Amino acid sequence: MIAAALNNFRPVVQGRLWMVAFGFGLVHGLGFANVLTELGLPAADDAPLLIEPETGAPVGGEAMPLHLRRARTTRVSIEANAGICRGMLRHRYAASGLGEEDQ
Repeated sequence: MIAAALNNFRPVVQGRLWMVAFGFGLVHGLGFANVLTELGLPAADDAPLLIEPETGAPVGGEAMPLHLRRARTTRVSIEANAGICRGMLRHRYAASGLGEEDQ
């Protein structure tokens, strides 16, 4: 992120920015895989992508849509709650919050 910010002020990389992003992503991905291995978690190609929060068991293909739906519902609930909070704060203080437009 620092490299991207500095490149905005003083362009060092001209064109082919996707190569730089790919390189950073690759390094971060390999670092994440190493951390998983150090923690004793499986990082192989056949490792489960999702696990049951209650049991720690891998989520099978037939249960995947349910878990993805639950994750989407949770995200929507958080966004809705944040919107309600912003509205209450805007009403209480008659001003927009940090990063919001005045209406």
